[in-house]
Amino acid sequence: MSRSIPSEFLAQIEAHEHWLASYPEEGKQLDLENADFHDVDLSGKILSDIILPGANFNQSILRGTDFSSANLYEASFVEAILDVANLTKAECVKIRLLGANLHNLQALGANFMRADLRSANLTNAHLRKVNLMEANLQQANLTKVDLTKANLMEANLQQAKLTEANLQQAS
Repeated sequence: MSRSIPSEFLAQIEAHEHWLASYPEEGKQLDLENADFHDVDLSGKILSDIILPGANFNQSILRGTDFSSANLYEASFVEAILDVANLTKAECVKIRLLGANLHNLQALGANFMRADLRSANLTNAHLRKVNLMEANLQQANLTKVDLTKANLMEANLQQAKLTEANLQQAS
């Protein structure tokens, strides 16, 4: 069972959503380091362009959450549920997604350099033009994942499941 959004963050999230809707007239872009959102349900929230380096989203429920163009450098999503979430063009360098559920994730052009995706379930994810250089994908489920033009240089794919994955023009 997830906890409610901490009150100190709820107003900031609402101001960020207002900022996105009226850009740049009203509201304020959310920019916090090491924010703690563990075990919180933020499903369906529009958090595009958010700046949350080092944030803790461990065990959070983030179904359909829009993190497009977000800065999530070194954020942690251990065992989080990100089904149908959007990380398109997000900065996810050194992000931790161990055991996370990422079914139908949209992450076109995202940067997952040195990301830890061990045992993550990425079934049907759309990862075209994603940078997974030096990422750890050990035991990850990449069934039916679109990795067209993805950068997999020096990525660890030991025991990763790549059944029906599209690796056209991937390096």
